[in-house]
Amino acid sequence: MQREPHDSKTLSIGEFAAATQLTPKALRLYDEHGLLRPARNTASGYRVYGLEQVAVGRLIRSLRDMNLSLAQIARVLEAETFQAEMLLREFLIEAEQRYARERRAYQAALGLLRHSRPSPAVSIEELSMTAQVVLVHGFSADRSTFIERYLAELHEARRQLLQLQQQFADWSACLLLEPLSQDESRLELVVPLIDPDRNLPLTTRTIPVRRYAAIRLPSADPSTLTAAVDALFDWFDRQGAFAVDTPMVRIGESEDARYRVLWAFESR
Repeated sequence: MQREPHDSKTLSIGEFAAATQLTPKALRLYDEHGLLRPARNTASGYRVYGLEQVAVGRLIRSLRDMNLSLAQIARVLEAETFQAEMLLREFLIEAEQRYARERRAYQAALGLLRHSRPSPAVSIEELSMTAQVVLVHGFSADRSTFIERYLAELHEARRQLLQLQQQFADWSACLLLEPLSQDESRLELVVPLIDPDRNLPLTTRTIPVRRYAAIRLPSADPSTLTAAVDALFDWFDRQGAFAVDTPMVRIGESEDARYRVLWAFESR
């Protein structure tokens, strides 16, 4: 087969694939997504690449080896050098956090396969909460954005309450209406009100007197929250109790009890 002529500064798609260790199929994909377009196309429709594009191709290969998405790769390629380096650091931190979560999930799965129940790292305490009127506000978040979204919703709710001159408690909570997952989950912000004004143009609800089982946590990492919910449910089973409604994550102001997972329960 006759080879398309080209000068010494250009490479055919096969030569470029060999130089970058990217398959022709991958190169066509990156061309379609605008990540790595050929220098030109020949009259016969063949892709031709420039020698100066080899470094870009190898960079894309390294970014793909990091399991970055095409959108993330595009962000790196479009950024200035310093910004691109900052993005790489962010992606590395996310990858390390994901790896840590996967390791914890592996340990949990191993324990379940061996029919063992995970023992909570901290003790479970019982507490009672008096009836109180709370501001409620629904929102959604996934595992990775949960805390960020929660705190943003809390900040906005408190801002509105201050504008309305309504006092509120120094803690808040988030009801897990749906389990946290990789997809958006339904959640509900809860802010206790002090001497609430019943004419507030906001949604409020009265939480009745209830008993709760609670676990204090060092952080609100989604994997830690999941393990705490599992531990509470197992505790109910051992105590002959049953869970009421859904678990809640409570954030307080004091550092020694900043994060708690609570779940209301009743005796059987």
